[in-house]
Amino acid sequence: MPEKKEPEDLAEDVVPPIAPPPTITREFEPAPWHRPRKQFIRKYQWNHEIVEQIVKKQKAGQSVLRVLGLPSSEFLDLLSMRGFCQRNGLKVIYLGFNVSYTRPEGSDPSPEEGPGVDLYRELQSQRMIDASSFVHPSSSLMPDLFEQIRLPNSVSRNVLNRYGDFDAINLDLCGCIIRPERERATDALHALAELLNWQSTRRISPWLLFLTTFASPHEINLPACLPLIQAIKENADDSEEFGEDLKAKADLDADGIMSCFTQPDAELPEVGRFIRIFALAMGKWLAAKLRQPNPPSFVSMLPSYCFRHENIEEPHLLSLAYLIEPAPSPGSPGVSTALAAPPDPMPQYRKHAKKIITKSFGIRDLDQLMDDNAAKRKEVAEETEQLLVACGFDARAVRSFLAQYE
Repeated sequence: MPEKKEPEDLAEDVVPPIAPPPTITREFEPAPWHRPRKQFIRKYQWNHEIVEQIVKKQKAGQSVLRVLGLPSSEFLDLLSMRGFCQRNGLKVIYLGFNVSYTRPEGSDPSPEEGPGVDLYRELQSQRMIDASSFVHPSSSLMPDLFEQIRLPNSVSRNVLNRYGDFDAINLDLCGCIIRPERERATDALHALAELLNWQSTRRISPWLLFLTTFASPHEINLPACLPLIQAIKENADDSEEFGEDLKAKADLDADGIMSCFTQPDAELPEVGRFIRIFALAMGKWLAAKLRQPNPPSFVSMLPSYCFRHENIEEPHLLSLAYLIEPAPSPGSPGVSTALAAPPDPMPQYRKHAKKIITKSFGIRDLDQLMDDNAAKRKEVAEETEQLLVACGFDARAVRSFLAQYE
């Protein structure tokens, strides 16, 4: 029988002890995800959409948020969720994949951990979270490639099978979804296809997909993009209205876009237009893939951004966001049996298709946005500093690095 707690013990449970500030555990070496523009993405795209599309629409009593991601060694995407999770009484069950993850010195694995990293224990040992943490103890990191999900018997796939479905999947790739090299060019795309099917057959509630990818012509294996471009071509062949909107925005018809990816001597659009065509192709491929599972889903593109590495003139990276809304058929759990037959989905598919064109060519240049808004730039720089110092980096080194962006 459990021991009865005295009133003073109960008080300690109500107000958990706060861990002391982290000690400096590693030397600060600036990386692209330490730049303030990445905190803008974390705050105003990823976290904003999670709150608007998932948290605000959760049923009363739900206290868990399920997220799959590809974190950096500092887990900034996860740590940036602290504010809205604590305001809404949520804990994050986080599954991460990072093949290059190495523990900071002094952070040793537990004997029971197995192939994965006990993320809750890891973050506590680094003093990056405290006893009242918003991180759920079931959270885990797999030091393995996300691409391995495409293989049925891989460690990554087996771990995925234990986690159930996700409210948000955040694939912040360190490269392109279609790699430039010939071999394994589409491994990540095939892994995403498996993940889409896996998620769609387990979830009937709306969910979010975030995808960060390189997108300029020299960073892509153009012929390997054929499945993406075929999705545009099929939509244009199916709908004259889509084809007209496409040509108006892209200044190319579907055949012209196809030749850019299949003809070695084709003249390519300038980079700003090319990356938006690539974004459209990505969105149309997603829409086509998500029509196949049972139930099928509608894909809506949410506000998205392009940006660049330093000393590069044109934006060449995309941070894309999508809302995936399953359309369960009558007889599915939670669906009224009064419906005799499912409505024809084609009008809604066509409506979403046109919107994806508009959203793809409406992608905003994040670097320009930051340059034009000093207050926003200062805000996200300060938040980046707080996150990095909380990770145990030397505050003076962090401050010196971020000063150039204010």
